[in-house]
Amino acid sequence: LSEDLFELMALSNKSPVEDKPDSIQVVDLEKIVKEWALKHFKKYTDVKQKNMDIQINWNDVDSRSEMIFCADVKSDSGTENASHNESFSSEHDNWLNQHVLFSMEYVNDTDAKQEYTFHTDRTTRRVFEIEKCKGFSCRKEVGIKLQAPEQLLEVTGNYSQELTLNTATRHSCEEELTWGTDYTIGVDPNCTATVMVTVKEGRKTCKFKVRTQFYGKIRASMIDRKDHKSYVQFTEEDIDKILANDLLLRRCGLLEQNKSTNTVFLLSEGQYTFRVNAQQKVEVKQKVTAMNKP
Repeated sequence: LSEDLFELMALSNKSPVEDKPDSIQVVDLEKIVKEWALKHFKKYTDVKQKNMDIQINWNDVDSRSEMIFCADVKSDSGTENASHNESFSSEHDNWLNQHVLFSMEYVNDTDAKQEYTFHTDRTTRRVFEIEKCKGFSCRKEVGIKLQAPEQLLEVTGNYSQELTLNTATRHSCEEELTWGTDYTIGVDPNCTATVMVTVKEGRKTCKFKVRTQFYGKIRASMIDRKDHKSYVQFTEEDIDKILANDLLLRRCGLLEQNKSTNTVFLLSEGQYTFRVNAQQKVEVKQKVTAMNKP
């Protein structure tokens, strides 16, 4: 193994620093980069800091995210799931609650079979609320992608399979499908048919860890506020070198680095809650109508 790979493994496995600041949860990468640029420009210009207008160009910085941990926190039953697996349990839909949407009766008091029809319209919604409690924020659209749980995809297969948390630390999104179904019910002679329509709904909270890879160059320009057409200074640097030198990222335990590939990895943690009304079921029961005695 190379020396750089050993360094990456050591950074990812080292114990937390004792004086890790609890109050700082989300680190602003834009602020880190601007402080690096300001420190650089102050060495090579006599322009006063109050007259400096520093512009940061992220166009040549690429990023890629992968979910490295996801676990169920709790469901509507209120029980805690102590599983430490890096995936959801294999439970199918026992986290969904079923309730009656409506019911109706069809009475056939004739001597011939009768058919009755009815139509239902339904809007199925899936709501996500994502909160990043530890990690970074960045003006660049990094797009941390969270894979929708397999349990959810089983009951809402027509929805998108990925969620994206962009620059904000909180994000919510809602998707819906509207559809209608026609039903035909055959009722035997002198029988009563009871039709009951039920739906399944559920709520689940999950915690996640995502590792985001950054590589490429940051470019910074320092412009005189008095004359924006005049570029006073220009500089560039690999993003991994800028972030790796930031003590705050290291103290928060967010940073991993691989010098051989000029790549830096930042960790994000948080949780997301999804609510869904997913399934509709139509149940028909028939019974013989009591005959009136003469």
